[in-house]
Amino acid sequence: MLKKEEPLDQLVRVFPGIMHHFHNLSSAVSRMHDLTVAQYRLIQILSQKDQCTINELAMELGIAQSSASEQITRMVNAGLLRRIPSENDRRINYIALTNNSKDILLERAEATRNHIKHILDQLSKKQQHDFVTAFEKISSLLLTANESGSGKSRLHEK
Repeated sequence: MLKKEEPLDQLVRVFPGIMHHFHNLSSAVSRMHDLTVAQYRLIQILSQKDQCTINELAMELGIAQSSASEQITRMVNAGLLRRIPSENDRRINYIALTNNSKDILLERAEATRNHIKHILDQLSKKQQHDFVTAFEKISSLLLTANESGSGKSRLHEK
């Protein structure tokens, strides 16, 4: 007789496939306007924060300040971001979205919504509710783990 899988083992088994699907979705959505996934992520971060310094964006993205600066310069030149000089300190520039990048975010959100809707339409209303509730809980748990720092170090523990 086969031993029943524990929930944790089930999750570990299906997780790579789920991540692969969401990565492919993110890649497809980012290609809609010839953006890299990193550029799309940068725009998403700015859409949630209104404006940030380069250092804040670098920390949020987990990259070096010089890499963030290069990425931002390319995106400013492409008309996706704009620099706003600080009123209090000439050395500081804030980075913000342009109307072009806001339009891109709206288009991509709609494309993502349509893709996910197509998938969820295969479930009953209750299953859809349970599915979304589970993802909200997972998101909350991951956010808490990242804020406490426990989400990173556990990958390398034995």
